[in-house]
Amino acid sequence: MSQLAGYIGPISTAMWVFPFVALLFTVPYVISSYRRYGAVLFFRALVVYSFIFYMMCVYFLAILPLPSVEEVAQKTGEWAQLEPFRGLRRALEEGGFSVGDPQSWLRVLDTSSFFHLAANTAMLFPLGIYLRYYFRQGFLQTVRWGFLVSLSIELLQLSGLLFIYPRPYRLFDVDDLITNTLGAALGYLVAPLPMKILPSQEKLDRVAYHKGERVSIIRAAVAAGIDWAVCALASVPVSSLLGVRSGRRILVIYVASVLVYFVFIQYLTRGRTLGKALCRVRLVSEDGGRPRLWQVAVRCVSLYLILLAAPYAGFRAWNAMIDATGWRFFALGAAAVICLGVFAVFVFVCFVNMITRASRLPHERLSHTRNQSTVVRRPAPEGEGGA
Repeated sequence: MSQLAGYIGPISTAMWVFPFVALLFTVPYVISSYRRYGAVLFFRALVVYSFIFYMMCVYFLAILPLPSVEEVAQKTGEWAQLEPFRGLRRALEEGGFSVGDPQSWLRVLDTSSFFHLAANTAMLFPLGIYLRYYFRQGFLQTVRWGFLVSLSIELLQLSGLLFIYPRPYRLFDVDDLITNTLGAALGYLVAPLPMKILPSQEKLDRVAYHKGERVSIIRAAVAAGIDWAVCALASVPVSSLLGVRSGRRILVIYVASVLVYFVFIQYLTRGRTLGKALCRVRLVSEDGGRPRLWQVAVRCVSLYLILLAAPYAGFRAWNAMIDATGWRFFALGAAAVICLGVFAVFVFVCFVNMITRASRLPHERLSHTRNQSTVVRRPAPEGEGGA
C-alpha cells in the first residue's frame, strides 16, 4: 500500500481540476454532438467525460508533483535509460529469481521494480479499452496510439516539462515505452469482455440519430444561446461607435440587434442563424416550407420580448410597488402577477414538452412555425479498423 501512496496526490489533483476542464469542454462537445447526431446521449457523454478524466490522471501521474526549479537545477543523475528490459532484470535480481524456486517468483512480484513495471502496464490498459470500444480502433492502431501517448509522456519528462525546468526532473525510460504500449495492447484484447455488457457504438448511433430527428428544447436553447452571444458581441462595438454609455440605451441597442438578427437575418437566410447552423436546426413553417416574414417576427417577439422578458418586467413592477400608492399600487401588483404568471406557465409547458415530447410551445403555436432538424445520417463504419 505504501507504493500506492505516490499515486494518490496526482489523482486527487485531477479530481479537483476535472470540473473546470469538463466545463470548458462541454460547449464544444454538445455542439459537435448536435452537428453530427442531433442529440446528446447521456451514456455516450459519460464515456467521453470518463475518458477525459482518465487521460488527465495519466498525465498528472507522469508530471506531478512538480519540484522547484532550484531543486531540479541541482540534480546530477542520468537523463535517460535506453537499455530495454533493465527494469525486469532488476526485479529478477532483487527477488533472487530462480526457475526451480517458486518462492522466488513471489519475491519478484513483491519488489519495487516489478511494481513499477506493473503500474506502467496498468496505466494505459484502460486506453486500449477506450480505443477499441469508443474510438473503434483496430489492434495495430491501438498499439500505435498507446506508443504515441507513452512517447508524449516520456518527451514531456525529457524536455523538463517543455523546457520549464533546466533539465529533466524525471527519467526518460525506454522500459516505460514498452510497458505502456503493452498495457494498451492488453486493454484492446480484454475489451470484448466489457463490450458484451455495454451498448455498441452502432446502437448508440442509431439511438442518437433517432432522437436527433426531433429538435429538443435543450438543443434549441443551445442554438439560441449562441445567437444571443452573437447579438451581445455585435451590440458592444455598435454602442461604442455611437458613443452610447447609458445602460438603458445600450439595452435598447441590444434589443434592436436581437430583432434584426432573429427576424430579418433569420428570414433572409431561410430560417437559419449561426446557432441553428451549428446545431443543425432550421426554422420552417408548419408545412415544412420557408417561414414568412410575419411568422418569424411573431415568433421572435412572442418568445424573446414577451415570454422570456416577462420575469424581468414582473420583478421591475414588483419593486416599483414599494413606492407606489393608490390605484398605481394595485396596477403594478396586477402587472407583476400577470408577468410572473405568464412566465410560470411557459416554464411549465416547456417542462411538459421535455417529458411528453408532444405539446407545442406557445410561440410556435402563435407563429405557426417549428424547428426542423437538418442532420443527415452518416453510414456506419465498416468493422473496427485494420488490425
